[in-house]
Amino acid sequence: MNTNDQAIAEFLKERSASHFSILYDTHTPSLIRTALYLARNDRMKADDLVQETWITAVEQIAQFRQESSLKTWLTGILINKFRQSLRYGKTTDDLEEVRHHADSNIDHDLSMDLREVLMRLPDGYKEILLLHDMEGFKHREIAGILSINEGTSKSQLFEARKAMRLMLQGYYP
Repeated sequence: MNTNDQAIAEFLKERSASHFSILYDTHTPSLIRTALYLARNDRMKADDLVQETWITAVEQIAQFRQESSLKTWLTGILINKFRQSLRYGKTTDDLEEVRHHADSNIDHDLSMDLREVLMRLPDGYKEILLLHDMEGFKHREIAGILSINEGTSKSQLFEARKAMRLMLQGYYP
């Protein structure tokens, strides 16, 4: 039994702060990193997403069946919280927005931050690229997190990378 499994079992049994702290300290840095990308570097929004993720996780941890890793399960909750937050605002997930951003608002300096380009991707593309290329999840895990088919994960990653290339076109000789 690894440390996560042991901490989950002990937390379920005792609801102790020390066992929750183990889980929190282990997984929060990754959740914050993911939330910052999803929230386009809005630290307050990212912190809110992570807090809501942990509230939901604590409420539902008894239903965690360990069919995936705890990190995968928590990331799925985080993304669901992010998607819920989008329901209250405007969302666009099409290549037109990528083209619009590629043609405007980006300083054509070679020192451009790739994070800025990632932030400009539509949320669907950004989620897949972030989970696969930055967090190291496999397509099978991403499919579970996002409730999509594995093939959809692969095609969205292809489209996300294509959108990144389009936005970076002209930056390098």
